[in-house]
Amino acid sequence: MLDTSKRVVIVGLGLLGGRYALGLTRAGFAVDGIDRSPEAVEFALKEGYIQRGAAENFAPLLAEAGYVVLGLYPTALLDWLKQYGGLLPAGCLVTDTCGVKTGVVDTAQALMPEGVEFIGLCTDICVITNAMMTKGALPEVPLSVRADCCAGVTPQSHETALQAMRMCQISIL
Repeated sequence: MLDTSKRVVIVGLGLLGGRYALGLTRAGFAVDGIDRSPEAVEFALKEGYIQRGAAENFAPLLAEAGYVVLGLYPTALLDWLKQYGGLLPAGCLVTDTCGVKTGVVDTAQALMPEGVEFIGLCTDICVITNAMMTKGALPEVPLSVRADCCAGVTPQSHETALQAMRMCQISIL
């Protein structure tokens, strides 16, 4: 289970990022938002999607982040990480909402400071896909998946995906 005492920062308060912000706020998380549009930040604050927000000077929000959700297009996500990834604190878990994973995951992880983990969310879709592609490309490299940081479409499909990864010598934490 994710720790609701850790702050969540949503980067990009558009359709997907805004939806994550609302859902996480309703689930009891303290949610902050970052968007290049001051109007998007104002809307999210006014509607109660986020507790704090910024369109610029957002380093203090990132410094307190336990979790970060990147609600950006793939190329914008990588550009954002190049510019601001160094601001993420060690121990922070980072995920994204973009459907494109090839060329994003490895590059994204390389752009973040040591101790920051890039994770997927849906065990039986993106997590297993990314894990299997990585294991296939780098079979000798130890690979692990944090089961408590993802969920399947159903509990059964979550467990099935975890079991499939175990069988491929992927450690499940």
